[in-house]
Amino acid sequence: MPPDADDAQVVLARFTHLIEAELAKSVLCGSGIPCALQNDHLVGVLPHLSNAVGGVALTVRAGDAEAARRLLDSPPDTDDPRIRALAPSGPLPGALAPDDDGPLQPSPRDQQATRAFRAAVLALLAVPVLLNVYSVYLMLTLDRAAGALSPRGRRHVALAVLFNLAVGWIPLALLLHRR
Repeated sequence: MPPDADDAQVVLARFTHLIEAELAKSVLCGSGIPCALQNDHLVGVLPHLSNAVGGVALTVRAGDAEAARRLLDSPPDTDDPRIRALAPSGPLPGALAPDDDGPLQPSPRDQQATRAFRAAVLALLAVPVLLNVYSVYLMLTLDRAAGALSPRGRRHVALAVLFNLAVGWIPLALLLHRR
């Protein structure tokens, strides 16, 4: 083997998304293995071309390839206190509560707030009076629904109020403008 064969660059991995390639590069550089990315600028600017150009290639020296592959294939060290400090200790703010069935489900109150918001938006496009009345009814009966109202649900209620006011004021403004 010639002496410079270990210095030749080999493609260790290809990534569709730039962020995955950057994370892998960060792991290798943090462990002292020099590496580089190819096509990273192109995929960063035009991500839809990633598959056309073969993705973002992570290259290392041939001599470091085996160690780099082992490092990337190994599970992360969760005993590192720096990693544990970054991990959230409880649920994230605004996170949905897990249902008994396992998947995360919005509360019935959140679902009703979303229905009120959708009805208010649709009232802008079709059947304004009927959908506005339905949206207002859903908002007025929101306190009877079970569960807590998440920040997203509160946002849906606020937007539904704004849309309902907008739809209600448009006919009034048109009527007054004609006089």
